[in-house]
Amino acid sequence: MLPFNPLTETDISFAFGYIDIVESRCLRLPDRHKSCATADLHGKVEALRQCISHREFGGLSVDRVVYAWSRGDLLKDVDQGLTLKMKYGNSPVRARYMKEDGHDGSIGRLVLTPPQTHVKAYAVETEPGLKASIFHFDGALVEKLLKQGDATISLHDLQVDLDIQDSNIETSLQRLASEVEQFGNDMAIDAMVRLLIIDLARYVSFGLDALREGGLKASQINLIDDFINSYEIGLPTPSEVARECGISPTHLRRLFKKSTGESLQDYLKSKRMSLARALLEEDDLPLKVVSYRLGFNHCSAFSFSFQQATGETPGQYRRRVVQRVSSSNGLDRAAFAAIGV
Repeated sequence: MLPFNPLTETDISFAFGYIDIVESRCLRLPDRHKSCATADLHGKVEALRQCISHREFGGLSVDRVVYAWSRGDLLKDVDQGLTLKMKYGNSPVRARYMKEDGHDGSIGRLVLTPPQTHVKAYAVETEPGLKASIFHFDGALVEKLLKQGDATISLHDLQVDLDIQDSNIETSLQRLASEVEQFGNDMAIDAMVRLLIIDLARYVSFGLDALREGGLKASQINLIDDFINSYEIGLPTPSEVARECGISPTHLRRLFKKSTGESLQDYLKSKRMSLARALLEEDDLPLKVVSYRLGFNHCSAFSFSFQQATGETPGQYRRRVVQRVSSSNGLDRAAFAAIGV
């Protein structure tokens, strides 16, 4: 764990990452500033995040923090207000959040937590220092900006999303963090916050519209198909499809299943096998090239996957197709001869 000194009452105005280790509870703050993060292992409660810097601009406050935990820790991140968290670096978050149904899920680069949210997770690996920016928004400001932007959602529609996949939101947060850290121009920050709220509203509206109508629209499914078909080598992962759609992977999986009756993962496998059959029907295309086009590193991996899906090897399928085509061509020649063509 990173070294951490428990904060005193006078320190609180400068930081959000705090915990009263003696009494194992959050120190009391005004509601809009109340926030804490803890790691609990065998009854020992420690600070999960340490605040490096804190800045306030009207209804926005921004913290630069460092998270740290040990493998096996039970983690709890609590924020009383609406927050967006953005991690830095390309390494994955070494923790998984715990769902109410007993399952777990991955934590992405961007995280949205509505007011009064307790996010519980467990550490799968030791994290020596995960750097992130936390953006705390005043609820009244967000509600006002949503109305001014003619958004179809309200503050209450913002639900927990631990893996936001939206390039517009990410870009807006990056620019906002840079402006806060380097310049601090109130007018620029105000404009960036407005744009960020619009991007967030569009992102949330996409999922809500699909749910209200019973799933994804035909145009949205066509968008997914077009994106899948655009890959010349291999196929996209569910997370890449979600990023293209501007929706979280969890949300997309649920909507896709509701709309099509099959999981997105199964749909991608089926598309891969359809492409495999089409490529194998080109009898002059080497198996190594077919494997490469489908995104397999080795022919053996492709052969195993194809046999699992179809019940025959690629070679058997190709021979059967060639035989069928030859027979069909023979029948065509006989038919043409019979009518004198």
